[in-house]
Amino acid sequence: MNKILMDEPHIAEMYRNRWVAQNIKDMKENPKLIPNFKSVSALRRAQREKIEAATIKMTEKAKFVNRLLKKKMTHNEISEILGITIKGVSDMKRRYDMPRNEEE
Repeated sequence: MNKILMDEPHIAEMYRNRWVAQNIKDMKENPKLIPNFKSVSALRRAQREKIEAATIKMTEKAKFVNRLLKKKMTHNEISEILGITIKGVSDMKRRYDMPRNEEE
């Protein structure tokens, strides 16, 4: 008889309905809570950055990072080898759209 109430289907459904209703009410009161995953401007900016990144000529360090990424090394391993931060590796990967197939 020590059953948890949320295991009862009708109670779980009632909780879910009230939770959804509260979320709707909160979003009406504060529009900033409305999720905006399909922001056209953000998508276009990301696409433009990706295209621009693919055209940027890679530095020697970026080429080295590209080769290591192709060998399935982690950001942590690459940062230890090169003596830079993990964020530096991540930024370089994004800036040059790595891993690339061709080396320039």
